[in-house]
Amino acid sequence: MQERIREELHWSALHPTKKYSRLMDNKHYSPTEFRRLTDLLKELIAQREIDRATALAGHYFDFLDDANAQIDAVELGRAPDLIRTVPLAHAGFASKTGERLVRVLLRESLSEFSHVQVASALTVLSQAVAAFEGFQTVQMIGAALENSLKRDPAKHKKCCEVGLSRLLPPAAIERIIEIFLQQRGDSTWGKTASSLLRFAAPGSIVAVFNHLIEEQDARNRLALMRLVGQLGPSSVQIAYKYMTDERWYVVRNICGVLAEMKDPDLADHITPALEHADARVQQAALKALLSSRTVRAAPVLAASLSKFAPSVVDEALDELMFLRHVKTVRALEEFIGTSGNPAGARKALQVLAAIDDDDALHALARLFHREELDSKLRRAALNALCQHQSPVAVELLQQLAASHGSLAEEARAELRVRKAR
Repeated sequence: MQERIREELHWSALHPTKKYSRLMDNKHYSPTEFRRLTDLLKELIAQREIDRATALAGHYFDFLDDANAQIDAVELGRAPDLIRTVPLAHAGFASKTGERLVRVLLRESLSEFSHVQVASALTVLSQAVAAFEGFQTVQMIGAALENSLKRDPAKHKKCCEVGLSRLLPPAAIERIIEIFLQQRGDSTWGKTASSLLRFAAPGSIVAVFNHLIEEQDARNRLALMRLVGQLGPSSVQIAYKYMTDERWYVVRNICGVLAEMKDPDLADHITPALEHADARVQQAALKALLSSRTVRAAPVLAASLSKFAPSVVDEALDELMFLRHVKTVRALEEFIGTSGNPAGARKALQVLAAIDDDDALHALARLFHREELDSKLRRAALNALCQHQSPVAVELLQQLAASHGSLAEEARAELRVRKAR
């Protein structure tokens, strides 16, 4: 005990330069020596001798450079505390330390415990350096953790995957989004921002959505929509949660995001927006659905016709005319029979008549038989049937001709003309 006291007194009496030299001579550090190193680091930093402080801290990590050496868990476990002590605004230290830790992270011979320690140290380093906007180092760390995770996702779930999700503190995420908006015309920074935020998902995705929801500037909204579309599949699932938001502009903006992402499963989730009370939301939802290019777009669109504002109905019917999907027949028939929009009903009947399928012919015949319908619609249904020469069309015309009324006489006249040919 007395020997230790004498040793401590002797060390305390040394000039800082002597302490520095002795610590720089060490290759490995006992607990006492590490305490002395951190004490001297704090002293050097307080005296603004940053170069010497970072050189000393960097020297501690020299043990990582020997690829063949067995890494001591105690020495590695000190890394987070040491990183937090060093002023990482100093150029060089963070990047060099990051490179050293990355090389160790990817070693196949590293023990599982040491691997977890390295992943944790890299996460701490990334968070610390992000405060000084050292995003190049953050990118390097993120790429390494991602590559490590891909080797065996199940095995690296609690180390590399967790490290990625904690790569950036909330303040750094906000700063990245802020810079992105300030430099929205800079494609290089745009790629950097999307890369950084993708690493830090899903927290970063939520942050971008929060900005998007509150953003007033249309150009910024468009930029944010494009950004969130580059942040991976998690963006889609987060976007869906906003589809039932009470604020119309939130739903509209989310539809823009989904259009940007061209989500193939959008048809399963878009109905609340298609049937929204605000026509602006309906318009955005229509655009998103068509952008998805899913084969299910037509049936979903047709099923929502009765909920659309007149201007949206017209555009939706244009799309349905182009698609001519057989699975829209039932919805089109229902819309024609119940719509309070005469112009929309007439156009929907034209769409129905253009579908080359027997189901469409039967739907036209059923519409003809609905005496409560406007006579112009019934006549249009008959005229559409008359345009077809198939056996099914002839059979349906014969059934119509057997009914009563002036329109039935027109059906009989059509059959006489056909017989005379």
